[in-house]
Amino acid sequence: MSGMISNPKYKGYYVGNKVRVVDLFTKKQKVLPPEEWVMFKDETGEIVPAIISEELWDTANKVLKKRSEDVKNRQGICNHANLLTGKLYCAHCGTAYYRRDSVDRQGNKNSKWVCSGKIKNGADSCESFAVYESELKPLLLEVLQEAQPQVETLIEEYIEMYKTLHDRDDLGKRMVALENMIATTEKKKQKLLMFNALGELSDKDFLAMNKACTQELEAAQKELEELTAQRDNAADFKKQIDTIRNCLLKAQKDASEGVINKEFVEKYIDKIIATPEGEDTLHLQIKLFTGEVTDKYLQNLRSRTGHTFKKMVEAYEQGLQ
Repeated sequence: MSGMISNPKYKGYYVGNKVRVVDLFTKKQKVLPPEEWVMFKDETGEIVPAIISEELWDTANKVLKKRSEDVKNRQGICNHANLLTGKLYCAHCGTAYYRRDSVDRQGNKNSKWVCSGKIKNGADSCESFAVYESELKPLLLEVLQEAQPQVETLIEEYIEMYKTLHDRDDLGKRMVALENMIATTEKKKQKLLMFNALGELSDKDFLAMNKACTQELEAAQKELEELTAQRDNAADFKKQIDTIRNCLLKAQKDASEGVINKEFVEKYIDKIIATPEGEDTLHLQIKLFTGEVTDKYLQNLRSRTGHTFKKMVEAYEQGLQ
């Protein structure tokens, strides 16, 4: 349907050079992009008679383009909660992994995740391996359990930083002093302007004194902004400490119960980067919600991801040489 709507011949245009033969023996053709087409309008209407107006054709193609973009934007968005959607990425392609349902010999479903770049561009375009959820779930639990002491240390660091900022008694006093200094300097600048307008202060003296006041004002405003940021950071640290502590307690409970679901991954896992290493090893960098990164490895992957047949072919070809 989209091919019919976007075909210029229906508005009275001849179109050629839409495909190119790339293999003379198999007659394999390559579809060329519209910018390489040869196209001209049939003014007489005898060769390619128009069945609709150009205005209607243009309007229909605008609608088609918009709908096509909407469909592309929705790609990868699932109506149901997938465990690793938006979390697992391929280091080789930089693209996300997509879920592919798989069934083992016993008929049990075990979702398989494959690099979307490999799906789009072919198996030879990427060296990544497919990953099964049954392989990842124990690793995620293990990573969270190993990270608990690190998280506790991080909380203690936050608490010490919060105390350092919160216990500064002179912070509020200095901020009040700076606010008063800024107000006084602004009044001083107004008086200088008034004296200059009345002729009681020369232009040269006015410019020099006004410049000094401006520098003093900018320095005070900069220091006040820094102190304000420190005060706000103290409050943010307090909220962050409480959030991390509550999240950690919930994570400990879920980990002890062996709960690995979409909610678990969304809460505790920030991102997973998968990097192929060697013939059958996948390096996983798992970044937690605390910012901590843990390295894990999955090995012996070639034997269970569809490469056995390829190895048999290679062995056969080597035997013929």
